[in-house]
Amino acid sequence: MLSPEEAQAIRARRSKSPRPPRIQQDLLKARQLKERLEKTPSLTKTALARELGISRFELIRRLNLLRLAPEIQDQIAAMPPSLSYGGPISKRTLRDITMIPDFEAQKNEFRRLMGGAAGGQF
Repeated sequence: MLSPEEAQAIRARRSKSPRPPRIQQDLLKARQLKERLEKTPSLTKTALARELGISRFELIRRLNLLRLAPEIQDQIAAMPPSLSYGGPISKRTLRDITMIPDFEAQKNEFRRLMGGAAGGQF
């Protein structure tokens, strides 16, 4: 039988601590991948994808996050940690926004996805 202190210590270890939203990590990884491609001109996207163990298509999808308006990227980077690992928005949700060439239209769509006033403040 556990003492109350031991039981509390076990519960404390099991409790979740806030984590950064996954999309922040995805955006950071995209920046690192782009930097690597720029620093190594001989490295192709195909070779990098093979090295990472992903398809070239998946690599391009990750890099496409960098097509978001800088203000959207800044807002994603500023999202607070959460107990919900996925966070308020996913890479899949942002995929359609990356295809919009106009940054103002991107920001409007991002605001809509984030729930209007609770979302982006640009």
